[in-house]
Amino acid sequence: MELTRFTVPKPFNTHAHLRECLMLLVLVTLNRFYSYVVCMGNTKAFVSTNKLEANYREEILKASPQFIPIPTIMLTNHTTPLELKMAHRRGVKIVKLMPDAATTNGTVKKSVSG
Repeated sequence: MELTRFTVPKPFNTHAHLRECLMLLVLVTLNRFYSYVVCMGNTKAFVSTNKLEANYREEILKASPQFIPIPTIMLTNHTTPLELKMAHRRGVKIVKLMPDAATTNGTVKKSVSG
């Protein structure tokens, strides 16, 4: 039997660069076709602490309460093991590491330096 059709009811987006404010609303709307979305916050300030991640998750859910984000947190020179443990307990599944100025909005940010 030849396979002529393949249906994925709700795919999983493993890398969505969400933004803030109006762009967040637009991008969350575009991602409504996915079951889950790994949310890479491309924001003015790195989402690098539990407090910042909680605020960003709240902003995402305000934009679309049905949206199911898989949150990330940025690894920086100031990230502690305790911060990572707390993030994991809160549902953060991915730690993001970017070289300095490697992202949109990244020209003045510092993540991790060698």
